[in-house]
Amino acid sequence: MTTRTKTLLLLCGFALCLAACAAPRYSRWYESPRGLDLSGGHWLVVPVETALPLADKEALTRLLAGSLRSMRGDSVDLLGEVALKYLSPAKFAAELRPELLETLRKTTTYDYVVTARVTVPRSDMGTLGAIPGVWQKNEAEAILLVYDVSSGARVYCQRVTAVVSVDEGDGDVWFAASGRKLARKALKKALGGLRRGSILP
Repeated sequence: MTTRTKTLLLLCGFALCLAACAAPRYSRWYESPRGLDLSGGHWLVVPVETALPLADKEALTRLLAGSLRSMRGDSVDLLGEVALKYLSPAKFAAELRPELLETLRKTTTYDYVVTARVTVPRSDMGTLGAIPGVWQKNEAEAILLVYDVSSGARVYCQRVTAVVSVDEGDGDVWFAASGRKLARKALKKALGGLRRGSILP
């Protein structure tokens, strides 16, 4: 078999795989300005709030902290890797209470807190679980929030949804992104949106 034939077969196989895959659709909403001034300040990242298994939670948290550190460098701390004298990590969630932010203001040097909530409202299919001729849907959502510690105000809110569906007429579709994979992609999209809209160091 010649190199040209191998290349053609490889391209045909790739095209067939693409045709058999359902493409995710993404939507994005802002309830704040599209970006922030990330050029200064001391930032605290809270582990991602999610009902997904612990391994997924840890992977999403690494993605969140790693992305913020790539934008802000050493001025970003991850809750759990630093000790807070007056606050337990268990008190933190995606939505931060005013009294918690007030305690942070009085007892730490943090200027901003970054939180995220990731959910998978529906997951009918695994990666290889699409059943041709049957309507199915996978859906995930990521909400990225930033709080200003000095004012106690939420200064950033972005929501990204990721959806992949297979209709009854899609008889050739066999593959689809799982709900867990969509969750990671949704958070990654949200972080990309923050980077693009913000002032970086």
